Amino acid sequence: MDHTVDLGCGTGGQARALAARGWTVTAVDYAAPAVAAARRLDPGASVTWRTADVTDPASVDPGGRLGGTVTLVLDNGCLHGIPSRRRPGWAATVETLAAPGADLLVRAAAPRRLGVGPAGIDATDLAALLGARWSPRPAPDPGWYHYRRRA
Repeated sequence: MDHTVDLGCGTGGQARALAARGWTVTAVDYAAPAVAAARRLDPGASVTWRTADVTDPASVDPGGRLGGTVTLVLDNGCLHGIPSRRRPGWAATVETLAAPGADLLVRAAAPRRLGVGPAGIDATDLAALLGARWSPRPAPDPGWYHYRRRA
């Protein structure tokens, strides 16, 4: 069975949609109120909800049961808001979870120098963060990045 992890799930709309399509889903967010709201919106408990720091693999996957088994890692607007100094932890989480051949989908705003909101990230910085074990793939829409982990 395919397993996905939704990093920065918020109130869980994408996680519930994936579960409705047959995926086994673990959804993670550091904001406990968001995870509590997601649980309320999922009365059938179709998703495993977890309050955790996406930059800490052990927090995302306590006990290490998901390590190397996840076939889809989804980040719909989380990474681009993580401070640059903590992004290697996000990459370690992705690397720890992903199975060979796994897909990574990241939606991210372009980098910004001024103003309120996420700092953003570009394709060059994302590729450097992921390293040589990930290959870029065609993105589904503008603002999205798609990578596949090499087998």
